[in-house]
Amino acid sequence: MFTAVAAKIIYVIAIFLLSFLFANAYRRFLKLFKSKSLTERAKPNIGASDRLFRLFLAVILLLWGLYTWSAPTLFFSGFCFYEAFAKWCGFYAALGRNTCPL
Repeated sequence: MFTAVAAKIIYVIAIFLLSFLFANAYRRFLKLFKSKSLTERAKPNIGASDRLFRLFLAVILLLWGLYTWSAPTLFFSGFCFYEAFAKWCGFYAALGRNTCPL
């Protein structure tokens, strides 16, 4: 038997997994059709300051999503966490922008 807290934890984990899967599929789609070479596909495209901003945004969205129990807010929080950890932004990739110093 699940308690209410356990059910909420499973709910948040499921939404985060869904957002990570979506973000990864979006990344693969853009890399497949947007990039010209294999070396260009493997490059990160966000720098440290952008990663810290995304991490900060993800924490704020997570707290707000937990407070309101909003699935879209939790989803976007997971998406921001993915971008911060993967060092890759889909919006930057679509625009051809790169803020990574490498």
